Amino acid sequence: MSRLVESLILLAATALVSGLLAPFVVNRIQVANRKRLKARQSKIIEEQGALIQRLSGVLWEFQLTLIAPLYYGQPTFRASRVLSSSGQPHASPYQDAAAHYLANSGRLLGSIRAEIGGAVRLVPADQWIILKELYYNELLRLDLQVTQLILNGGPTEDNTKEWMKECSYVLRDLAVILDKTVDGLAASLGLKYRTP
Repeated sequence: MSRLVESLILLAATALVSGLLAPFVVNRIQVANRKRLKARQSKIIEEQGALIQRLSGVLWEFQLTLIAPLYYGQPTFRASRVLSSSGQPHASPYQDAAAHYLANSGRLLGSIRAEIGGAVRLVPADQWIILKELYYNELLRLDLQVTQLILNGGPTEDNTKEWMKECSYVLRDLAVILDKTVDGLAASLGLKYRTP
């Protein structure tokens, strides 16, 4: 009989411990998992915000670098010569802008593509595709066109219309495209301010 009592007491103790201890342990595990998930989500949100900041910064730097030779290549600026502090002729604003573009466009495009490549793990797939299309369909196309215009001798009376067209597109249309892209990205990530 004592063996039966011992077994019943052991069974009751085991049931009591597992009935009380198991839910406590499971609850602690769930709380720890929620904390880890919350910390991870917080880190992702921080990384998404930083991505938008870096990407918008490098996109606008590229746009401003791109617009300078087109802007200064317009007829009103072509003939202007700048004198240095010693009174000697200096390169025209167009020549400076074109040299700056050729020296920096590759680095800027590489930075843009690196940010887009890193975005694959932080943004929804449809937004990542939009970023890639912006890069390949807009930015690389414009880079090729502007580089060819510069390398083909720069602005002349014969290509004024082409310069003006590209200048207008980069000033107006590309600016709108960049704004919409960054705005859409922020909205898709829930990082856009909404009025209450």
